[in-house]
Amino acid sequence: MSWGTRLGHAVEVTVLVLAGAVVLGHVLGQPILLGYVTTGSMTGTIDPGQGFVAIPIQLAGPVHIGDVVTYKAQVLHHGKLTTHRVVGTRAGGFVTQGDANLVTDQQAGEPIVHRSQIASKALQIGGHVVVIPFLGTIVHATQGIFDALHRVVAAVVGPQTLSPTQLSMIVLAAVGGLYALGGDDDRRVRVRATHRETGIDGTLTLAAIVVLVVAAVTGAAFFGSGTTHVAMDSVAPANAGNGGVTAGTNATRNLTLANGGLLPVTAVVASDSRGVWVHRPLVGLGPGSTTAVPITFHAPSTPGRYRRSIRVQRYPAVLPSGVTLALFRVHPLAPLALDDVLLAVLAWAAGRRLLGPGRVRFRSRDGVGSTLDRVRRAIRSRDG
Repeated sequence: MSWGTRLGHAVEVTVLVLAGAVVLGHVLGQPILLGYVTTGSMTGTIDPGQGFVAIPIQLAGPVHIGDVVTYKAQVLHHGKLTTHRVVGTRAGGFVTQGDANLVTDQQAGEPIVHRSQIASKALQIGGHVVVIPFLGTIVHATQGIFDALHRVVAAVVGPQTLSPTQLSMIVLAAVGGLYALGGDDDRRVRVRATHRETGIDGTLTLAAIVVLVVAAVTGAAFFGSGTTHVAMDSVAPANAGNGGVTAGTNATRNLTLANGGLLPVTAVVASDSRGVWVHRPLVGLGPGSTTAVPITFHAPSTPGRYRRSIRVQRYPAVLPSGVTLALFRVHPLAPLALDDVLLAVLAWAAGRRLLGPGRVRFRSRDGVGSTLDRVRRAIRSRDG
């Protein structure tokens, strides 16, 4: 294989991996590998429309002052993901601020950011964020195309058929399938006999597929899990009309859970504090759905402000719900471990079925690699 063909394949694989990361981010409702900004709050570090490499917080290690983090805001940007720099620490959390902002997020009304809210850290080399030019611009332009296509589909077959995100996933999956299964005049993946030395080892290819699937699902489970802190005021009976919960009594509130991805999940809700009772410890969430979980709080007899903690652990909806809850009571990571094993087996079986035995060889007649080869031969011919 010539150097031009290798370069062409490397470019193609890189583009596919990056596109796949963006697609997984949409499907799972969380950033996977890549993130981008759309506002000017980080101008000078990450300009609007630029992207960055997002390292999952579970892999990134401790959060320090100077790190650029993506966290689930409570107030800013209507509660959406926000990418800002950590500029300070406080008891139980962090102070954050956009590099181009004059005030911290907390001065703008955002509560202290807890570690459980942080989804990822931006990759930095030598103190500088690694920036991907035009990533956000391309994603938004593509989403605009999908939104326009959705309006056309809705006008023809009805508005309740598919959401813009679902339609975009179908189109992207179709494009990927056509790429992999293209005709003789395009690119295709072929399986060769094991005695051939060309191509990529089939076992390594399958292993990479399994790792990608398991990592994506595990990352989504970690991203969507965490501890929610609820402030509760225990007030004297004479002040009950001013808000809060009368000291010594109980009050029930709803905790809203949402699934922004396209895959169903099972959520286990548990109390990390005394005097808190969860009425629905096991919740199933379909794609794009929300649900309310009733939780009863007991107000201590001594008036004051108290903070209660509620843990939400999410899992892919692979195991029966009863099995998930039983394993959670053994250890919160036990259901996820069994989910990963089952998904790894399914991914391996599906990959083996599609690829078959032997080595995987990429063939390109009109791709970038062939074009570079032709250019190189032309230069040699002219020099000769």
